Amino acid sequence: MDNLDWQIMDMLLRDARKPYSEIGKTIGLGKDSIQKRVKKLQEQGILGTPISILDAGKCGFEAIVDFFIKTDSELNDVKQVEAQLAKLPYILTFAKTLGDYNLYISSFFRNLDDIRQIVKLIKSNPNFSSFEMAIYNKDVSNPLIVPFVEGNPENSILYKIRAKYQQTT
Repeated sequence: MDNLDWQIMDMLLRDARKPYSEIGKTIGLGKDSIQKRVKKLQEQGILGTPISILDAGKCGFEAIVDFFIKTDSELNDVKQVEAQLAKLPYILTFAKTLGDYNLYISSFFRNLDDIRQIVKLIKSNPNFSSFEMAIYNKDVSNPLIVPFVEGNPENSILYKIRAKYQQTT
């Protein structure tokens, strides 16, 4: 990678829809050269698929809640816990952690019932000894945004939001 590649990536990070012709004018290359460089960066796995941003607040979500969970012992069967969590609506992230807590879960919620679902699952798991949670309310200066990355649509937050919305209408 050279300085031109870095300039191209910087412009695409700022606006993934920026036309290659505009990028080329800015850095002194033609549209075809930009296209070839972007394709090469994608083939090398340096650049991935552009993402879209979902403003969850505008979709009716009130906040994000993060759960920090302690387990009684080393959690060996992460896949089982992950499968349980995947059934819940609006889960954004699930991760095994180091330190005082063993697991981290982040989720959108529309109302307290959404939080209660997750709390019920946490409390019903015999491997979980305790948990704490942090709630981040939306505000105008800090909207609830989440990247929507291509892949299995059933695992995307947008799919879960749409499915849950269709159930309520």
